[in-house]
Amino acid sequence: MNYAYTDLTIAGTENVVYYRLHQFDYDGASEYSQVRNVNFAGELTHDVVNVYPNPFRSEVMVSVRSTEEENVTLKVINAQGVVVVNEQVPGTTNIRLNLSDWATGVYVIQVTGENTTHTKRIIKN
Repeated sequence: MNYAYTDLTIAGTENVVYYRLHQFDYDGASEYSQVRNVNFAGELTHDVVNVYPNPFRSEVMVSVRSTEEENVTLKVINAQGVVVVNEQVPGTTNIRLNLSDWATGVYVIQVTGENTTHTKRIIKN
């Protein structure tokens, strides 16, 4: 069996992260794996902005992992180009957006810092 997991909680300053698994069997027994380390050598492999689930029905989680220490601007733009959300948020944060009242369709999430802009397309079903 193969498993994959993207850890979005890692700070940009962490070079080595330690993990272990806690496995539960059908009979209720459990055991821990050996501790494993992952060395990022100062570079993270995940995106600065992650949005999930995508597509979504009512809520979407926006995870921002910027290397910039100051606040960034989070915008959500609808298919007509109208900015429907415009907020200042910390450069490293998780934000839950309740979009249940919005029309189905395509939206763009845009996160802008002092020197960079990242965009993600999301779909509301």
